[in-house]
Amino acid sequence: MINKKIGHFAPHLLASLFFLFFPMLTHSLNETDQTAFLRAAKCGNVACLKKLLDAGMDINYQDKRGYSALLHTLLSQDYQTNNAVSLLLKQGADPLLAAHDGTPPLQLAFNSG
Repeated sequence: MINKKIGHFAPHLLASLFFLFFPMLTHSLNETDQTAFLRAAKCGNVACLKKLLDAGMDINYQDKRGYSALLHTLLSQDYQTNNAVSLLLKQGADPLLAAHDGTPPLQLAFNSG
């Protein structure tokens, strides 16, 4: 009974928490300097990417290695990555923005087919 009530309110609660903690989520870093935005890109989570972009996330933000959201998405093996790549490019992700090792996402996309 309690779970049903919590489940019923969960979408509204999650949305409220998201916007309350948005600054912390977008700038919260893990051990490889990845924000929630880069983690969403890595798993191809289009809905989350859209929310973060709409809220002002820098589409070309790079982690310690110089990996952008586009590069993380291209490296991912997730089935949703095609939609995420399309979204990122439409929103202005730079396909020539190279990682610190010099590899641009565009070259990676061509190499992986």
